[in-house]
Amino acid sequence: MVPQSSSQLYGGISLTQPGRIVRPQPTVVDPFLTLVKLRVAALLRDNMVNVFGSIINKPHTSLSLDLYAALYDIYQATRLRRIRASELIHVLDRMARVDIHSQFLLLFTELEKMAPKYLTVALSTWLRALRENKVPLYQIIRLDGGVNFLEGIEPSLLRQLRYPLYYPGVMKGSLCFSLGKLLCDVARALRDGSMRISQPLLACLLLHLPVSTFLPEVEEATRYISDVLFENRTSLEFSIQNIGQKESQDLYEMGRLILKELSSQPGAPKTVRETSGIVMEYLRKPSYQMFNHNFERMSPIVKGKDTDYNTLFKVITRGEYPQDVLEARDIILAALINKTINLELALKGFVRHDYTRPEELLIAIIDRIRRRVEIPIQLVDTLNLIHVHLKLKFAAFTGEVRPNRGISDLTMIFDTFKSPGIPDTIGNHSREILKGLREEPIDWSDIFNKFPKHENTRPRQLVVTILSHLSAVGQLSIQLGGQLKEFLRLLDENGEVRNCPVVSCPSPILPIADNLNVDDLLGALGPEAVNEPKFSTLKNYLNGGEMPALLGPEFKFSTHRTNGELLKAILEHISPKNPYMKDVLSYWARKVLLEGVGAKPVRYTMVTKTVDLTNVSKALDHSLLTKEVADRFYSFLSTATRDPSYAESFEMDGHITRGPFLRAFLEHVLTLKITDPRDREMIGRVIPYIRDTGEGAEPIDIDNVVYE
Repeated sequence: MVPQSSSQLYGGISLTQPGRIVRPQPTVVDPFLTLVKLRVAALLRDNMVNVFGSIINKPHTSLSLDLYAALYDIYQATRLRRIRASELIHVLDRMARVDIHSQFLLLFTELEKMAPKYLTVALSTWLRALRENKVPLYQIIRLDGGVNFLEGIEPSLLRQLRYPLYYPGVMKGSLCFSLGKLLCDVARALRDGSMRISQPLLACLLLHLPVSTFLPEVEEATRYISDVLFENRTSLEFSIQNIGQKESQDLYEMGRLILKELSSQPGAPKTVRETSGIVMEYLRKPSYQMFNHNFERMSPIVKGKDTDYNTLFKVITRGEYPQDVLEARDIILAALINKTINLELALKGFVRHDYTRPEELLIAIIDRIRRRVEIPIQLVDTLNLIHVHLKLKFAAFTGEVRPNRGISDLTMIFDTFKSPGIPDTIGNHSREILKGLREEPIDWSDIFNKFPKHENTRPRQLVVTILSHLSAVGQLSIQLGGQLKEFLRLLDENGEVRNCPVVSCPSPILPIADNLNVDDLLGALGPEAVNEPKFSTLKNYLNGGEMPALLGPEFKFSTHRTNGELLKAILEHISPKNPYMKDVLSYWARKVLLEGVGAKPVRYTMVTKTVDLTNVSKALDHSLLTKEVADRFYSFLSTATRDPSYAESFEMDGHITRGPFLRAFLEHVLTLKITDPRDREMIGRVIPYIRDTGEGAEPIDIDNVVYE
């Protein structure tokens, strides 16, 4: 069952009860109004993240550097729940009746009274600018719209938010300061027994407890389990039945106990067990870690109302991922564009500005698709393939030590052999071996401690490493050991299938940062470099996907003939552009060897591509063409397929369906000097009849050959 989105206020309880007197009695705890206030506060926090994030991701907005820096600090504190949103909801009624400038003034005035002290300067900076009318709010908010502080909050609830809540006793301490009065009162009531935990109450608490850092997997798991619990399902009531005063002494500990019960109950839905286990691992009192921003790559993706999925999916880059993962990327992207996957339902209530890196955003979106919508059966394995590769790659890049989940982790990495790009014989072998491994008395947590996931960027390579280890130590039955050796014989050391057939293609792509052989390039630092602590930092950074953007089109690869020359030029070029990595980049730039190992010629990973233009041309509605134009068109296609000059400078990437590809290719042909004037006239008549639906929405097939 797909849960209600977190953007909705309605769940297993009704927030509109006919005939009910809403004003609470002064001597009893009012659980209904408590839930209303907590739920609205969670929505307000989401809206603040979206408004602040929207402003930050608009580099063309005319704000001073001081205002940007100040808002970034406020934004980060809001994301990590350092802002006690429950203490702001009393001003929503007034905010609903004033313009956007007055809304900001009201909100920031309240923030100044209750926000953490480290935000004092940031809030003062904004308040001063607001009072002096130095913030062009109408320009900012109206650039692409879609964000406001009151989104999703029922107007009928606003007056109720001003009513006070009565809680017996007073609770003080540092935890109360970080949680705020309302959550502190709830904690006290749970402790002394005047209130009992319920599923909807825990759902609200999970959205308010401050966190140390921000991981997309954990955030979306938290929102999912919160949505489920707020529905107050009878089938999940077992999780709170044994929670009394003793277990309610600490909100974090109580939450972990309930989530542990949910994650270990075989009768609970799989997604509930999975998400409960994820959230449970990270539900800890905050250590006040802070995040470094990474908005340069995010801005072109989320700068408007809509997310640019073509740009977002380019984080899955050639060279960084196996060929079948690249093909899976194109299949899923096409499914999103032609609405084979119901993305609108998957992203209902999604707070995209919670994520500061494209990789995080893509992981979060894929997680939501996997859990919240029905996926066509033919796309399930394709989506899982991307999911596993992305998570391991991102964990390796960030150095994120992921909790071991034993046999679940083994199943996850074996899922990558279900890829449509893997031969059936390999897929069948992998299923038999996984079945056999499940029956072996192996401590999988111990195995994954030996081979941590965050140190292995390719899941199939990790499978080979683990199976080779098990084979070497003789830990398997004779029958399974024999199957395993045969399976390993079919795979290369990197986990990819040996001797896969490839198709010949036309011209190779030009050397660019995306297909540069980074490992070979780093050889110019000498053999001892790998022993230095800063080496892994440099390697991860150069492999992290940011280098093409930092180098820019002005950087000329062709002028640097050796590994030493090129590596030194790259490090010196990008060092001033990244202050966070400047020391590391400058350090290694000084250590590059220009002689010896540094004098080796540069190697690039080259890719050639072939597209069947006959299939692509099916996007054209031939019935609307005259015979003369149609004959000219097919005559031109015959010429274009024989003469590589037409496709030589055409960028194939980014056009994944027939209609857009054909249109882009013909528009490219119009820019070429070699194009016959009669063909130019024909193309002008053809382009209007290219379809983006039906045949035009079918994905194109690009055959690739990769070689060095």
